[in-house]
Amino acid sequence: MTDADRDLRERFERLRAEDARGAPSFSALLQRGRSRVPAARVSRLRPILALAAVLALAALLVSPRRTAPPSVPSTPPLALDHWRAPTDFLLDTPGRQLLGEVPSFGSDLSGFSPASPVTERNVSP
Repeated sequence: MTDADRDLRERFERLRAEDARGAPSFSALLQRGRSRVPAARVSRLRPILALAAVLALAALLVSPRRTAPPSVPSTPPLALDHWRAPTDFLLDTPGRQLLGEVPSFGSDLSGFSPASPVTERNVSP
């Protein structure tokens, strides 16, 4: 450990000690939290909260059930085999028909014509 590390450690220890001196104890915080809500107020709120819960439950039980009217479809639903996604056109790639064929090797290549070779363009400076 270098001298700079020791110095930094000592400074942090002094900061922690300084913070600890200004902080109240846990028991004091706990006591302060309990003293903020008097027991008399809590005892008055319990019946009110219980009455509110009973009234809310009764309102839910008594209220009429609302159901959506039966919907009549204007057009018959499409079967999944007829549906096409909006991005299906992306799957139609050039040469896609070759994927459905089984290649045969050693066959006659008389009908095959290679693409024309690429020629370099004359570029004038």
